[in-house]
Amino acid sequence: MKFILFFIFATILLSDQNDLYNMSLKSLGEIEIYTANKELTSYSESSAVITVITAEQIKEQGLKNLNEVLQRVPGMFTYNDWIQPFVIHRGIKQDQNTAFLLLIDGVSQNSKVAYGFDMEHTFPNLFNVKQIEIIRGSSSTLWGSDAATAVVNIITYKASDLDTRENKHGIIKAAYNHHIQSKADTLDLLYAKQFDNFKLMTSYTYTQSDADINHFPIGNSVRHSAWNTERPSHNLYMNASYFDFTLTARYAKQSRPETTHIPSTTVIVNPDDTKGNRERTIGTINLKHKLSLSDNFRVETQIGHGFNNLNIYRTRTNKEDPNYLESNEYLETILYSESQNWKNLIGVKYIQNHLELANLQLEGSLLGEAIENIYAGFFQTTYTGIDDLKIVLGLRVSESDLRSTALEVMPKFSMLYHINDNWNAKYSYSTGLIHALRVYNESTYWVLYKDNGERSYHNGTNLPQEVETHEIQITYKNKDFTISPTFFYVDIKNQFNNVGQTEIDTKIGADGITEHYILWYANHKLIHSEEFELEFTYMPDSTYNIYGNLTFQNSYHRSPTMTSSHNVDIDKYETGKQTQGVPTQLYNLGVNVEIFNDSSLNVHYRANNGFRLNDKDYGLQSYLDMNYRSKNVFMKNLDMSLYGKNIFDNTELEDRDSSTASNLGLNVGFSLEYTF
Repeated sequence: MKFILFFIFATILLSDQNDLYNMSLKSLGEIEIYTANKELTSYSESSAVITVITAEQIKEQGLKNLNEVLQRVPGMFTYNDWIQPFVIHRGIKQDQNTAFLLLIDGVSQNSKVAYGFDMEHTFPNLFNVKQIEIIRGSSSTLWGSDAATAVVNIITYKASDLDTRENKHGIIKAAYNHHIQSKADTLDLLYAKQFDNFKLMTSYTYTQSDADINHFPIGNSVRHSAWNTERPSHNLYMNASYFDFTLTARYAKQSRPETTHIPSTTVIVNPDDTKGNRERTIGTINLKHKLSLSDNFRVETQIGHGFNNLNIYRTRTNKEDPNYLESNEYLETILYSESQNWKNLIGVKYIQNHLELANLQLEGSLLGEAIENIYAGFFQTTYTGIDDLKIVLGLRVSESDLRSTALEVMPKFSMLYHINDNWNAKYSYSTGLIHALRVYNESTYWVLYKDNGERSYHNGTNLPQEVETHEIQITYKNKDFTISPTFFYVDIKNQFNNVGQTEIDTKIGADGITEHYILWYANHKLIHSEEFELEFTYMPDSTYNIYGNLTFQNSYHRSPTMTSSHNVDIDKYETGKQTQGVPTQLYNLGVNVEIFNDSSLNVHYRANNGFRLNDKDYGLQSYLDMNYRSKNVFMKNLDMSLYGKNIFDNTELEDRDSSTASNLGLNVGFSLEYTF
């Protein structure tokens, strides 16, 4: 397989063609990105290994949510657990997405208490998205411990992107999407307007669905998935600027059935029969100010507040109604400076997290509140004094008064070399530290881990998980074609693999409440992943383009040594044994064809291979998606698409735990977008 791919690569590489891509990719090298350097940088000048998905690509390919986007990014595999959607990145199956940072316009959406981030609750659709930037390696030096393995930054439209001021009333967009299988309806509204010194973009999304709830038999138990079922939910967003001030704000409320209360004897349940409700509310507000001190110095300061609460309402007898409650405030200041050959940033950040696990039936807090203070200083410097070579050095030092026993040090080194007009090469060494912070539930009791009888928010270990990533990427492009093989190497020391709850000790606390201890965990000394990713795009003329990527990854445990407070299956973590629940190969191949003026057809093949669970290899699993898009055909300013996901209805994987819930079933729908 590798030889065949190399042959295809070499054949196309030797051809002499014109223009790189259509409008969605033609100017990719000139696209400005923010995430890699915390300031706008040309994509071609970024030293990070990064994938950018534009709004045009989203529409061409019929992508409806973040989950569908990430399924098409090199090295990423998504699946729905019975608790929430998860992302496997470069062979690393990280519990609860805790090392994967999700941003919207640079503002963190991660939950400190429970989940890391939850794709479905966090961003249900992509209506107001300008582009999505995905850093495929660690970026903790600039973004902190949440960014230890990867970063996804969703960049929304600004008013200047949509309103040219030719329309004195601004721009209004309205969209409707219907998903037949899940009986889902989504309504989007967007308004953008440029005034003299003020720019405003605001959007609103309403969504609901009435899909049946699937059940997955696991041994003698049954797991439930309700991620295709959504009770009326809302998402309101604003991006506004006035002179040198920029304000972004968001309020989202998502509601789904609480499926752990469905009788295990039932195979499919109507959502109206469920006995509880999961409701997440997310709010963020961020104010950024840019101050120019001189031609070579400027200061950017941002201050913000956020909350991310998960409420679970249960009606079953003798069950509690627990709540994950959290909020935070932060302040960050960065000084940017430039000289002839140097570009520098020096920053400091302070975060205060308020974390609480409440229990409504007990009319108070079950385990009380914790306050965490995080102090961080960081810098990054870029040197361009050597012809065609860019060198980047960075370092972050941080401390948490709740979770750190010492200073956390996260260095970074990367370089970009322009070989000639067609060839670039980059190398990146990056590090990160994953904080061991989590709240865990086991059907009845909601508890925090107790360390030596004292309350703490560690999830079974006093040691952070140390991440080390090496990446080498070579990029070739001519007028028609671009290709980027990336070789990566990822180590996680003290990998956190498992947690469970055992009622090994109970006591009556000072408040008279019986407290239960989590003391069931397994830490592996080292997990390792390596191999390579390949991205390519090809457009011989303006009528069609071909794009795709593939990933080969070898993820395994290097040492059988573990620490554990309870009996665990040591065999799962044998030295050199493939990590279970992680595919070894990922494939994406798509073609976008212009059928006639303003109409196009996208056909996309995606697959995974080598997925093992309980020592069973599920082999090659393939999915075919299609999207027909038409602009201005039936009505001027109307953008319409008809789409189908998993057209051949691959259902072979129903016995693969609950991890294939998001891939099962033929999904068909349509969407309409009209611009006033």
